[in-house]
Amino acid sequence: MKDSMPPPPDVAPNEFVISVAYVERKLRQINVHKAPGPDGLPNWLLRDFFRELAGPVCAIYNASVREGFVPLRWKEANVVPVPKVQLPRAAKADLRPISLTATLAKLLETFVGSWILERVGNSLDDWQYGALRQRSTTHALVDMLRTFEEQCSRLQ
Repeated sequence: MKDSMPPPPDVAPNEFVISVAYVERKLRQINVHKAPGPDGLPNWLLRDFFRELAGPVCAIYNASVREGFVPLRWKEANVVPVPKVQLPRAAKADLRPISLTATLAKLLETFVGSWILERVGNSLDDWQYGALRQRSTTHALVDMLRTFEEQCSRLQ
């Protein structure tokens, strides 16, 4: 049971503090055309009232980071089947699950993700694709083709 307890307050270094201005910027950039998560907070509300919400949201974020605790509601997802093809016929083959999570949780993830990337980014392999900006799976395919062409030209 002791393992499930959050760390004591103030264990997060000062570099892991989120500013109200940064939260304001993130709230202002929310896409209102995306579906809300299980918390039911519409994205237009978060975006249109970003000035009023930035302070309280920032306090929640910083408390979450400091205490190592994320609200349970932010860990939930509404899973929606999205068709891969025009007229889906079989659920397994023609539908893919999309998880709709709380927008506020996704914004917190961007802060934490940037801190993690800042720490480990230099140690990632050059062949790491799919989870980094400017390093998509399309980039991986282009690199594979380029390498294949180089190897073929050396053989000739």
